[in-house]
Amino acid sequence: MELYIDTANLDEIKEAHDLGVLDGVTTNPSLIAKEGIDYGKRLEEICGVVSGPVSAEVIALEYKEMVTEGKMRAGIADNIVVKLPVTVDGLKACKALSDEGIRTNMTLCFQPMQAMMVAKAGAYLISPFIGRLDDISQDGTELISQIRTIYDNYGFDTKILAASIRHPKHMLECALIGADVATVPLKVIKQLMHHPLTDNGLKQFLEDYNKELDLHWNVAWERCHAHGGACVLSDVLSEDLDKEVGAAVGDLGLGAEVWCSGDEDSDFDDLGDFVEIPDRVIQGGECVECALTSAGDGRCFFDVGGDDSCRDEFAFADGDLS
Repeated sequence: MELYIDTANLDEIKEAHDLGVLDGVTTNPSLIAKEGIDYGKRLEEICGVVSGPVSAEVIALEYKEMVTEGKMRAGIADNIVVKLPVTVDGLKACKALSDEGIRTNMTLCFQPMQAMMVAKAGAYLISPFIGRLDDISQDGTELISQIRTIYDNYGFDTKILAASIRHPKHMLECALIGADVATVPLKVIKQLMHHPLTDNGLKQFLEDYNKELDLHWNVAWERCHAHGGACVLSDVLSEDLDKEVGAAVGDLGLGAEVWCSGDEDSDFDDLGDFVEIPDRVIQGGECVECALTSAGDGRCFFDVGGDDSCRDEFAFADGDLS
């Protein structure tokens, strides 16, 4: 199912485009008027953002004027689709423009025979308005279903573009019926990715993870402190956290072990290849592997088994084990 955004607001179009799922744009004179900008200029701007179909509606109501205006709109960019009303003059204009290779979107469709007629005239899109039918106590999605059946029965190539979509339930119903395209406002696009259980679940996952991580660090601190000196991380961390650290170190290609240091005579400025871990990680004594230490405050560093100068030593920044 293709997804279009129904707006003439350039910022909204850019925001939807940045999601990576936008296939096209629909506009109309009312939407353009809200923006207070020249119609043609705004269409050029939209086509500069979106490479998919951009529906641009004509203002003319008579057949000849529709064709003339439609050609002018189509000349703005290759991805312009000329939007015409489902009227007798609109039907004639659809046929004339389609015969010249100009794609058309037949709009304001409210009954299935309109959809059949414009399909015979070569329309690229038919736009049934489901929300407006719901507003007068009719079933808008039933119209989508009827058009789908007719098009499938006779092999029409015209795409069904479900319009006047008010909420995600409309989207779901149209997708289940088999609408080819749905055009929706940005608000509905955002709602498609929302569910309260998703938000609650993510919040709980993070709370549980942080609680468990704090517990591991507390255990590590207590065990290392009990040693009163240097300690290898695998000696003080519980088994599951040790595996997490090992995996993270492996990703860096270090194969490192962690040592803690407390030599007050050392100069931390000399540790050019080191990044400190927060003090609360491990407290201990002198490093048993190298002479370089951490200015006496018990910070920890990685020793990757390099030479005695420890030039190959590293550590995680900010205590991040992920």
